[in-house]
Amino acid sequence: PHPRLSESLLHHLTYVRNLCAHHLRLWNRGFTITPALPISFPSHVVASVERASPASRRIYNTLVLVAYMCGVIEGTNQWRDRVITLIDAWPQGWRTKWVSRTAGKSARCGRLHA
Repeated sequence: PHPRLSESLLHHLTYVRNLCAHHLRLWNRGFTITPALPISFPSHVVASVERASPASRRIYNTLVLVAYMCGVIEGTNQWRDRVITLIDAWPQGWRTKWVSRTAGKSARCGRLHA
């Protein structure tokens, strides 16, 4: 990805990590630091990202981008499946969207699902 996009994503992930480290809520939080939304990523990632505000400031985009980056780093990564299992413990409305938008995407070569 473009260096500015990487910088933006890493800044956002640092922010999210700090929220977690201080035991703050991620669910239904409107993030004040958001990543630049990718346009040069693979089409399935671009299509999965929410662009409408305030949805673009929620945890969903973070999860999509982390799932993509985990697939880039390690093609056999099962992170996405573990997140879905965790979400299933507390059913929420966008779980269907998360699964349907990323279904059938291989984790290899940076895709979202093995």
